[in-house]
Amino acid sequence: MHVSYECCGRYALDGLLHDASEAYLVDVPRPARASLAGYAEMEAQLMDCVEDRFGLGDRSKLGRYKMPACVVTADERMLATEARDLMPQDGPGRVKGWSLSHAPYSHLFVRRPWSHAKAKRRFLRRYRELTWQTTRWDRFVIAVRRLLGKDGCR
Repeated sequence: MHVSYECCGRYALDGLLHDASEAYLVDVPRPARASLAGYAEMEAQLMDCVEDRFGLGDRSKLGRYKMPACVVTADERMLATEARDLMPQDGPGRVKGWSLSHAPYSHLFVRRPWSHAKAKRRFLRRYRELTWQTTRWDRFVIAVRRLLGKDGCR
């Protein structure tokens, strides 16, 4: 969900749904994906379906969904932020066993993972916000969070 807030404008929904294929495929860490025959193709086919259904991003010349660069960068930075805040450290600013290509978000701290129920509520609220299907309660919560500086694009 945080990725969607980092991708303002036209790609916010792409940011929210960037891992949608993981609802049907297992979330496999990047280094292990290369060794799984056919995984990349299955993931690409699923993301094509998600793109068709939700009208995401831009299609490449090959007709495949291509994740926008801002979503890729935001996802990398979120990974670095989670690694910094949730994984064992190997010294100041170094995550044990990881080589991170982007610096973590300095304004975001993941103190502990959300519960399943909270993650679901926040995800659905953000989806409704991006697709103009918000309820009165959603609009109230969104307005209060914005006033408090808790949400919004950075």
